[in-house]
Order: sequence, then C-alpha cells, then structure tokens
Amino acid sequence: MWLSSEAKFLAPLLPVLLALICFEPTLNYGFVHDDIYHVVQAGSVLSDFSVANIKFAFTTDSWTFLMRDYPADKKFASFYYRPMLSLYLMLSYAYAGTDARLWHLTSVLLHAVAVIIAYFAIYLSLENLAQPQSRFLAAVASCVFAIHPVQAESVAWISASANSLTAIPMLAALIAYLKARRKQRYFWLFISAILYGLALLTKEFAVALLLLLACYELFLFERERSLKTRLLGFLLQLLPFLVVTSAYLIVRVWLGIDFGQRSLPFSAQIYTLPVLLLTYFKNIFFPFYLLPFYPIYHVTSAWSPDFYVPAILLVLLAVAAGMLSRDVHVRLALIWILVPLFPALNIRPLKVEHLIFDRYLYLSTIGAGLLLGYGAAYLGSLSKPLAFRMRIYLGIVIAGLFVVTIRQNQVWVDEWSYWQTTQQAIPRHCTANKELGRLFSEHNVIPQAIYHYQIAAESCSDKTNLHFQIGTLYLNQNRLDEAEVELQYVLQHANSPEMKAACYYNLALVAQRRGESDKSADLCNKVLEVAPQSRIADHARSKLAELNNFFLRRHSVSSLP
Repeated sequence: MWLSSEAKFLAPLLPVLLALICFEPTLNYGFVHDDIYHVVQAGSVLSDFSVANIKFAFTTDSWTFLMRDYPADKKFASFYYRPMLSLYLMLSYAYAGTDARLWHLTSVLLHAVAVIIAYFAIYLSLENLAQPQSRFLAAVASCVFAIHPVQAESVAWISASANSLTAIPMLAALIAYLKARRKQRYFWLFISAILYGLALLTKEFAVALLLLLACYELFLFERERSLKTRLLGFLLQLLPFLVVTSAYLIVRVWLGIDFGQRSLPFSAQIYTLPVLLLTYFKNIFFPFYLLPFYPIYHVTSAWSPDFYVPAILLVLLAVAAGMLSRDVHVRLALIWILVPLFPALNIRPLKVEHLIFDRYLYLSTIGAGLLLGYGAAYLGSLSKPLAFRMRIYLGIVIAGLFVVTIRQNQVWVDEWSYWQTTQQAIPRHCTANKELGRLFSEHNVIPQAIYHYQIAAESCSDKTNLHFQIGTLYLNQNRLDEAEVELQYVLQHANSPEMKAACYYNLALVAQRRGESDKSADLCNKVLEVAPQSRIADHARSKLAELNNFFLRRHSVSSLP
C-alpha cells in the first residue's frame, strides 16, 4: 500500500500545498508583456460594468474588446472569442485595479483550485476503470500538475492565468461526466455540458474536453464490447457536448469572428508538426532550458532534417507507446498527454514566433504525472525493498521539479527578465529586441536602445516604426545626419498619415537645430497638410508660432539703425 488509510484524506491537499509554496514568490512580480494590454491600459474598459460594455464583451473578439478605447490606428482584431475571460478580467480589476500583487495572488489561487479539481478528476477516472491505487496515482499526477516547470508560464504570468481559469470548468465537467456515467443520471450529464460551454467561452483549447471524452469512451471504457457498440454509445454519450460545440461555432460565425486562417500552406503545417511535438515532449519529460519563446520556424520541405529527423524519432516513440498502451494506466496517461495538446497543433493561424509555448502543456502535465506514478507503483510492486527505494526516488523527482519551477518562475519577474531571457536564447528575436529597445529608451540608455532597435529592424516585418524610433533617438542625441537618414526612410515607406506627420515634425526639429528655420517651418506646414487633426499637428502649430516669433525678432533686429 502506497497510502495509509490515515493519509488518504491528505492526498488532495499535498499537491495544493506544493502549488501554493512553489508559486508564492510570484506575488512580488510585476506586469509583463500582454499584462500591459490586459490590465494596465485596459482600465477604462474593465471598470465599465454597463450593459452595453458587457454586451460588447459577448459580441466581439477579446482584443477588440480590450482595445475599445484605443486610437483607431492602434486597434486590431483577433480570432480569440473569450467573453468569460473578459468578465473575469473585469471582476478582477474591480478589486485588484493595477495592483500586480493582487493579480498574481488570484493567478496562484486559480491554479490551486485547478490542482485539487484535477486530483478528483483523475481519481474518479481510475475509479470508473476499477483500478487499484487510484488515490496514490491521482496524488502523484496532481503533484506533477501542480509544480511542473512548464506551469511557470501559466501561473507566474498574469495573462496566462486563463489556462487555470479554463481548466477549472473543464475538469469539473469531466468529474460531472464520470458521475453521470457511473450513476446513469442525466442531470450530471447536463451539468457537464454546461461547464464545457463555460470553458469554451473562456478559451478555445477547452474543445480538447470533447476529444478527451471521446478517447475515454473509445479506448478506456467497456473495452470488452465491440467497436460498433462502443461507437454508438460514444455518440449518444457525447451528443450534448456536440450540441454545445456546434452552438459555439455557430455563434462565432454569426458574430463574424474568424478562425484565424492564414496563408501558411498545409504542407508546411504538416512538415512543422514533428519538431513541434518533439519539443513539447522534451519540455514535458526533460523540463530544463525552458523559454518564453522558442527558435522554432516553419519547415517547408520533407527533405529537411528538421522534418525527417524528428519524424523518425516520433515513429520510434509511437511504436514504444503502442507496445506499452496495452496497460490501461498507460493508455490513460497517453490520452492526458496528447489530447490537451491537440488544439495547439493547429499552427496555421499563428505567427512564426508563436508556434510553441509552455502554457500549451498545462493539462498535459497530468499525463506525465500519471506515467511517473504508475511507473513507481509498478516497480514498487516487484519487491518491498524496491518499493521503499521507489518512494525515495519519487520524492526526489518531485523535489527536483519544485526547485526547477521556482527558478523558472524568475523569468516572469518583470519585463527586463522576460525579454532578456528571450533575447539571450534567440539573439535576433524580433519582439524581444523591440521591447528591449523600448525599455532601454525609457531608462535613457540610448546606445543600447538604438542597438536593439536596429536588430529588431532587421528581423521584424514592420520596419517603419522601428526606424522612426531609431531616428528619434538619434535626434535626442543630436546626431542629426543619422536621424535624417532614418526619418527619410520612414517617409518613403510609411502608409499612415500620422506616421508621416510625426516624421515631418522630427525632420523639422532636425532642420531647426541646424539653424535652417525656413526649412523647419516648411516641414511643420507639411505636418498640417498630412494630418491636420492629429496630436502631432498641435505640436507643429506651437513650433510654427515659435518660429514666427523668431522671424519677427530677427526682422526687428535687422531693421534697427
């Protein structure tokens, strides 16, 4: 026996305690990256509890909702339809405001709730399969789920707490489904479908629950029955979930929220999948050298080593998994590893920088914990001395995960740590260099700011804004020739009137500092021609007034006898 009768009631509490201790240091962390848009700059939207604003949250995509009060040229749409997440952000903002500590506390507590629900979801799964040591295996799986290093992104980063928020109704829906199946009561099936719908409205990856239940029915339950009988039962059991999924898709189409289709060829998606899967498996079973972003790019040829090397390794892993999957514990673990990851393999809508993230492994860590627990239990059953040693080894592994996760959390301390970690791993990373340029500029470390902006300008597709930033920094350093080169480049490539107006104004400053007052005035007039209603136009008018006063004084002085 791995758990004494006295310790059984503590089994669900241990993983929760580990999670709280492991992530407690994150309470002192700040806002990072998307947190700025989700919380700091979205205050006017999140504090608006009017019926119109709540309706807006349910009738548009998430980014459009958060950017409601942004200038028109700063807004962009997304393929994320997450109204329940928007409501969560509004409720959190009501008590936390822009206090990062309270937001991090909420994130940690959400993860703790997800951990305890995960324990009961796995426990009931094993009980429905009439498997022994279900409490022990559920405890190990939920401990790994609680403190696996890949969870640092989902818990230590406020914006990724949507994973915990989605996992809670997903796992609760699984528990209700298992109760419905065991007691043959439609009430629990109805509750399960409702919870699934709430999860779908929180984050799209909740669709994995439908696949998870399908795998439970086809590969775990009533294996003695024929495949035809199981398929019929599968369709009947999952009918409410299919109805909810269909309704969700219809609402998205009705609202005009697309599914993020991009021009990535289907072949490139297929060729890229092996390296993605292999990286995910490495991160879940060897969770070291984890990064906010990974140097993974689209693979476009079947003859590329980036395709056939990982593909061969995956085939070998699939053969090994097939041999081991005769055991129901292994099948359950493989289902939990692979199925929650499935939505993340649709990479067509994603930018190349966003192909892979640790947060996509949030629920897959449950499967890794199941494998670990079953391996320890199986080896321990061979002899009493080995059972004792396996307890020691299991404790060492969990302690090791705990230490690695605490260290991994530090990536998310603040924006400096986040972007410097990324840039050190991927020196020419577009966003990392752009954000480091901004941070150094805000701290008036101009040479470093220019350096990172220049790298970003070479790596990013949107170069005009970066060259504008470089030109502005050169202007601040009084390096007028270099500033003029950068700003002239922007003028040639900029499409928006506001950007052209800003360039004309900065060129006016360059001319003024060179003593070319007439040219400076002409450039200010250009600003008024291009964007007369913009904020920069007000600066241009002030500058023209200043230049006119200068002309008047000079004329007065020249007219003296």
